[in-house]
Amino acid sequence: MSVTFSNLLTPNAYPKNVRAVIDNNFVQVVALNAANATATNTNSIDLQQATPYPTTEIINVQLSVNSVANGLGPTNSKNINGVIQVSSDNVTFANSTLYATPLIVASTDANSKVTGTSANIKLAPGEVRYIRGQFAGEAGGGTPNNALLGTIELLF
Repeated sequence: MSVTFSNLLTPNAYPKNVRAVIDNNFVQVVALNAANATATNTNSIDLQQATPYPTTEIINVQLSVNSVANGLGPTNSKNINGVIQVSSDNVTFANSTLYATPLIVASTDANSKVTGTSANIKLAPGEVRYIRGQFAGEAGGGTPNNALLGTIELLF
């Protein structure tokens, strides 16, 4: 009987490190009916890390905008842009410096139909304590319907 380990030594044989378990305590959703040129923010998520004991592992975050049917999104083919914002005090937020702005762009066609999008990213240990999602429509896009949602959530 012979045993071969050749397939185990190639990077393609290793399982992906994908986290997909969602804890509802770490999900924030906001209706984007006000996401025209003005930004709409989710509530913050407390990552519960504080000096001198920051979290010791990378935190997986998903930022997303759902899809909606014709007539429910912004008008004039204007997009919804999403960013992750960070804060040390849960009062003053700024865009995360680790990721380009915008992190996600939900595209809208001429019929106000939104193609949903999401991005899974990793925040480094010790970066921040509070995070939130911020969503803004491009200027002149009108007001989308309540069915359009922006979400930020942690993945475990």
